Amino acid sequence: MTKTPGERYYQELVERGELPGSGPVLRGRSATEAARRDLMWVTGESDRGAAVRALGGRPRLGPGKGRSPVVRARVSDAEYAELESLAERTGRTQSDLVREGLRLVLASR
Repeated sequence: MTKTPGERYYQELVERGELPGSGPVLRGRSATEAARRDLMWVTGESDRGAAVRALGGRPRLGPGKGRSPVVRARVSDAEYAELESLAERTGRTQSDLVREGLRLVLASR
């Protein structure tokens, strides 16, 4: 079975004895530099943009290419609290619940 870049990176950390959290906490510029170095290492890319693309990011929703469209909306505090509660009770993400609600509204029109 072929390992993902993340799995290969984790295995290398195990072999080197450098598991995440085993070193000092980095902040600011040193954290950014360490993250970029690790990104390049795990993907085998020398360009940051190519490294990000190599990881793939979130999967696209539905057919097509590129990123899925993103819709943002403001909601009341009460609506947000209900959404959080529903997500917790059902074990679903807020995004999944919002997508389901949108599908129901569009289907009814």
